[in-house]
Amino acid sequence: MKRYASIEQEFDDMDHAIIKKYIIFPIKSTILIILSLGFIELDIQLPTTLNNSLTPFFAIVVFVFMFWGFISGIVDKTYYKYMITGSVINFRVIYYDRREYDKLVNILESHEFGNLSLLHKAKRDGIKLKIAYTEDKSLCYVQVLQYIPFQYAKKTQAKQLVGYEVESLLNSIN
Repeated sequence: MKRYASIEQEFDDMDHAIIKKYIIFPIKSTILIILSLGFIELDIQLPTTLNNSLTPFFAIVVFVFMFWGFISGIVDKTYYKYMITGSVINFRVIYYDRREYDKLVNILESHEFGNLSLLHKAKRDGIKLKIAYTEDKSLCYVQVLQYIPFQYAKKTQAKQLVGYEVESLLNSIN
């Protein structure tokens, strides 16, 4: 079986003057968690007369800050930017029935994207069409992946679309 690079790997291998990868470090989540710990310490340090009336408030604030800090720390913060136009690259995934593999590959090779609407869609565990594009339609990559138990395998090479092809593909999937 051939091993193809994913769209993200293609982007990582490109010159940083064309596509740049940005990773937002979890500074915000760390600050929120430290802030919630500060509220716990403040609740302990307050005199007991004030402490009785503010304890429920501090408990809610601590819970909100801890939850917000934890969630913001685990959410993926990586994105790509097309440096030529300054546009952020968006990713979209569309699932198709696994029996539609040959038709999907033929549509991508022939650039007849209007036929995508004829394919049977699936909820998951079939064929995955991964599309990376900019909002201004200046860059677009597509790749087909197939579900093999427990993971998706790349079945085609990441292919760049240009000009009218991008417009046609994005119009046909919307």
